[in-house]
Amino acid sequence: MTTASDLSGMYRFHARFLELMSGGLDDADWRHRAGGNSALWMLAHLSATKLGLCRTLGIAGAAPDWASAVGRGGSADATLPDAQVVCACWRTANDALIARLLDLSEEDGNRPAPRAMPDGSTTLIGMARFLQFHEAYHLGQIGLMRRICGKPGVI
Repeated sequence: MTTASDLSGMYRFHARFLELMSGGLDDADWRHRAGGNSALWMLAHLSATKLGLCRTLGIAGAAPDWASAVGRGGSADATLPDAQVVCACWRTANDALIARLLDLSEEDGNRPAPRAMPDGSTTLIGMARFLQFHEAYHLGQIGLMRRICGKPGVI
């Protein structure tokens, strides 16, 4: 069973991984689309998802105006701010999420999630676990987009 503490470590690793992957990417790289969503769109999608998880776990904070454009099924043509703005949003939400997970009691983690996750999870800790997987999946896609843009891999 994955604990909230385990998940906080995984989300902490995501922050280090994103720092490595974003190094050397310019605006054109972030916005490049190779038959799908851009790396910027994916990071904005992850930011919006992470902010939603934060709100579900009781961390206050409003979503930026661009968050609704990057939900599941959102348009790849969404108008998004610069990568630095989206990265800052992601980092702030990630730091808050890590702190909340370190403070999450087992009782709170076992409370019902607002909806079942695609992996069948129905608790808040299950939601956080699924969304950690979801984030790792998209971070891998951002890494692939980095390579498509001619940048060296980071792992």
